[in-house]
Amino acid sequence: MEASFAIFDMDGTLIDSMPYWDRLTAEYLESLNLSPDEHLDLKDAVETMSLYEAAEFFQQALDLDKTPEEVMLEMGDLMDRHYQEDIPLRPGVKEFLSALREEGVMMCVLTLTPAPLAYSCLQRLGVDEYFEFILSSDDVGMGKERPEIFLQTAWEFGVYPMETIVFEDSHYAARAAKEAGCTVVGIFERTHAEQWPKMKRICDVTIHNWEEALELLY
Repeated sequence: MEASFAIFDMDGTLIDSMPYWDRLTAEYLESLNLSPDEHLDLKDAVETMSLYEAAEFFQQALDLDKTPEEVMLEMGDLMDRHYQEDIPLRPGVKEFLSALREEGVMMCVLTLTPAPLAYSCLQRLGVDEYFEFILSSDDVGMGKERPEIFLQTAWEFGVYPMETIVFEDSHYAARAAKEAGCTVVGIFERTHAEQWPKMKRICDVTIHNWEEALELLY
């Protein structure tokens, strides 16, 4: 596993946040005094969307008297508390990032989460210093199902995608990264367990945890 530039997904990869995101649709519906059980289809519909795309979808699907920007802010406020207080690092992350830095690897984060939320969480967890930049899909204007987002992230480093290694937990993002020309390491995430067979087919390397990743360096 050799690369001078590494692109990390955040949610489900660096931090154990997927249970909180899985609950966000229900939390938001409850904040509107709506029953989550009556809107189970909304969760699946927004799975691959950025927060803004999800907000726009909710605004239209629920016929809310709000702008997508207002919906996004409300959803962001719900998640902000979790990023500020609850969400932990996945075990072994800090050790792996430290090892990569010792090898001279430059690192960044590419996430569906808005950059301010991502930064505040990584800062709280003491790992923000490892990354050259944090890039949100909202900043780029596209989701992680599109190879172009990985092309643009590599260009932020000033390199071609084939010079980067991408760490991802979701199959659609892993596929897009492969299509962009990146080397892809898939990491197991328990809420995406049904995706694991797809990840093993798509990715160059698959790991179950960050302790396994550390072993690949030596």
